[in-house]
Amino acid sequence: MLRGKESRSVHITATDTGREQQMKYLGKGLVVSVIALMAMAAMFVSSGQQAEAGTITFDGLVGHDGDAFRQYDEAGFHVMANDGCKQAQMFGDPTPSIVFDGPGIGAIVIDGPTFTFVSVDIAANDGDLFYEVHGIKPLGGMYTFSGIVPGRSGPSYGFDTIVNPFSAVPTRELFVLGTKSGSSFNIDNIVVFATGPAVPLPSAAWSGLALLGGLGLVSVLRRHKPLLAA
Repeated sequence: MLRGKESRSVHITATDTGREQQMKYLGKGLVVSVIALMAMAAMFVSSGQQAEAGTITFDGLVGHDGDAFRQYDEAGFHVMANDGCKQAQMFGDPTPSIVFDGPGIGAIVIDGPTFTFVSVDIAANDGDLFYEVHGIKPLGGMYTFSGIVPGRSGPSYGFDTIVNPFSAVPTRELFVLGTKSGSSFNIDNIVVFATGPAVPLPSAAWSGLALLGGLGLVSVLRRHKPLLAA
């Protein structure tokens, strides 16, 4: 759901699936290619970095406005992004944040211990943003929700808070995907709470992620429609 700084409407579809449904669901081509992100996430799983409760604010970013953003650590969590993500040192809630202004689909993955995901702030600039969130559970299966963030322009530029309807569900990997119709979109303030130590994903979950990555850039993400699971 969307909790904005002002009253704004959004259409959200949410789905929670088990292992078998996860494979069927992913097989319908509902997720962007994230092979490179998965490879980095696999390396991070083995690092055993200690995480804690908190908000990923990107306040520790070192660089200039427009510099490429690839990966970042805060509060014991690790954030990775695909090509087209940059540092936004001039805009945030508060500044800085990260921004996608290139072609195609923007994607980040959040890794760490077992955790719960509460919310994320997203700014849809100069046009609506279709987003998807996919949470991989520690023992396999996944939850998914999606919606549209109404665009803001000119003096009304700002962020809306997307609230996870599955905020009590333990999560092992979190994917946030966005397809923009405007000039760009920003991400800031990812609220996560560690609930257990970092442990390797079971084979069923990794096979699901491998299938997820192999699907490529899919047209369903470009239609700006909420997800519908069979």
